[in-house]
Amino acid sequence: MAAGSGRCYYQLPGSNAIAAAKGAKALMAEAKKRFPPGLDYAVALDTTLPVTEGIVEINHTIIEAVILVISWCLSFFKDGGLL
Repeated sequence: MAAGSGRCYYQLPGSNAIAAAKGAKALMAEAKKRFPPGLDYAVALDTTLPVTEGIVEINHTIIEAVILVISWCLSFFKDGGLL
């Protein structure tokens, strides 16, 4: 069984979670260059994954809403609604 070690990074209140996670990953990538051969690291828990997926879903919803509003406006004006 291989020996292991743990390292935790905590986000400060008011900081950007995604930027903090990117910084921690960059720090570990830089530290890996100094690891002995055969030693590696793994991220056990990345709490920013739900945040980034939520941002993607919000972007999709906004695009869908814009398309629906534009199509409704075009169909309303085409029928002579306000013009």
